[in-house]
Amino acid sequence: MTRNIKNKKNLKRKKTRERLEKNLALAAKRRIRKKPKRNLKRKIEGGLEKVDQTIKKIIKRTLEKSENLYTKEAADLIYETGKAESGYIALEQSGGGPALGFFQCEPATLHDCIDNYIKYRPELQETLLSLGFLEDDPEFSLKTNIAVQVFFCRIKYRRDKEPIPKTKQDRAKYWKRVYNTEGGKGTVEHYLKANKW
Repeated sequence: MTRNIKNKKNLKRKKTRERLEKNLALAAKRRIRKKPKRNLKRKIEGGLEKVDQTIKKIIKRTLEKSENLYTKEAADLIYETGKAESGYIALEQSGGGPALGFFQCEPATLHDCIDNYIKYRPELQETLLSLGFLEDDPEFSLKTNIAVQVFFCRIKYRRDKEPIPKTKQDRAKYWKRVYNTEGGKGTVEHYLKANKW
């Protein structure tokens, strides 16, 4: 009988130990699972911040390649346009539309800029070619070359007679009028929300 009591006690201890080990293992797994999620979120946010900084550098350097294209307001407007148009995540228009690149420039706009503006300005032609623009495949250039995308975005705004506004609120209205146009689906509110920083 003493032996049975000892066996029962040992069995009870063994079950308690196993339950305790199982609970400790679960707690450790939970800690391991939670930690990477926080780290992953930080890594993603840090990566997006680096992408934003790189895009801003590309914009500035592209605009500085040609006389009279760079101003702080122009660089801000172009960066904000990319945030409003694609969030810097789409090179083709969602839903199968024709717009290409981060700035969602349509091929018709590209050809209009070339035929009715750039063609008459040799310094802009030279700058465009120095950016790697492919004359025999302009739409491919627009879709795949960020500097070319920046250039055409800037030219679209450059053709407007009004100066680029200094405040984000006014740039949102300017974007709607000049870039998205009155017939476009974008709104001033969308622009401001996309550029909340």
